[in-house]
Amino acid sequence: MKVENNMFKTILESSQTGFVVFDEQLNVLYVNPYMESLSHESCPLLTHLWTSQTNFCLDVTCCQCCDEQMCDVLHVLKEVACDKKRRSLNHFLVDTKTSQRRLNGSVQWLDGHVVMELQDITCNHQSSNLIENLLDSIDELLCYKDEQLKYQYINKAYAQFLGKSKEEVLNLTDHELLSPELAMHCINSDLLTLQNGEVITYEEAGDVVYKVRKLKYKKGIFFVGKDVTKEHYYGKLAYVDQLTGVYNRHKFMEDISSIYRLENKNCYLGIIDLDGLRDLNNTYGHHKGDSYLATLGRLLQRIFKEVSYRIGGDEFAILLTEEESKLQNQINQLFDELKQLNLQPQLTISMGVRTFDCSLSYEENYEKTDQLLYRVKQAGKNHVIYDI
Repeated sequence: MKVENNMFKTILESSQTGFVVFDEQLNVLYVNPYMESLSHESCPLLTHLWTSQTNFCLDVTCCQCCDEQMCDVLHVLKEVACDKKRRSLNHFLVDTKTSQRRLNGSVQWLDGHVVMELQDITCNHQSSNLIENLLDSIDELLCYKDEQLKYQYINKAYAQFLGKSKEEVLNLTDHELLSPELAMHCINSDLLTLQNGEVITYEEAGDVVYKVRKLKYKKGIFFVGKDVTKEHYYGKLAYVDQLTGVYNRHKFMEDISSIYRLENKNCYLGIIDLDGLRDLNNTYGHHKGDSYLATLGRLLQRIFKEVSYRIGGDEFAILLTEEESKLQNQINQLFDELKQLNLQPQLTISMGVRTFDCSLSYEENYEKTDQLLYRVKQAGKNHVIYDI
């Protein structure tokens, strides 16, 4: 084959990619200068490839190859010559006089010829190794999932978190690596990331709290998980009522602001008074009153989790987004467990629960719920009134 077009010849001969053109019988017809420079530095087989004018590939055997990877190159050439289908040559090594080179390329059928293309990616690979080593040296959990939510990269810290080697995790999904409940939670978060572009959450794994940031990158998801256990602990202290263990009024007002910001239409506000706290303090002392407040706080925290607050001396609140039936079941559980406490005098509460209306101000919502609480106290305390 003669390269008659001067423009194409100039491009090929100035290219930093090596090209070799064979005829259908795999005789070498053209080698560009960059490929010749590789052959001068490289192993005997490459030199043999580029300089031979005979049908060498059909006769060569693996024992004549300088290494197994070069033998694979010969097989790829013969396969493309036979079936005319393109094949890749991925990351194979050749030894030169001074170093080892990493090559990457392809072999394809083009206009009756077999064309081999090779690139020296040694520097890129070394740079990639440096970056990978740096990522493996940090404590943050890092991973990348493709559009099918299969792991395509994880760093050393993430592999240790999963209890797997990095190689074991590649091309697997969370369903194959995590418990069903945790896998579903992660996948839902991934789908939200693909929809919105970014998701930031705080996740607990045993005693460790991670700040998780997920970013949509190309068609997949890049994940960063940072251990913020200490920061979370000290930050949480600022929001927690030290006597009862539930959140304080400051956190309550922040969560109220979030309800308005998100225009949450399925939220209920409950206001709770510990009955007779003043009498407890006056009769038995403040230590007795404090113990009752702490007992109520533990119950609220256990039943209502992260949505219970102490907003005043004897006043608590809950903010719930549960279905109405589940809400009432939780409140019934609270009253049942209070009855089972072996305390003298008995610990009782009065409670009002109302749908939170985002079209009203917080003061108006609070006043309407507090009116329900007042009706309970007027009716003898120790029960709940709903307006939902």
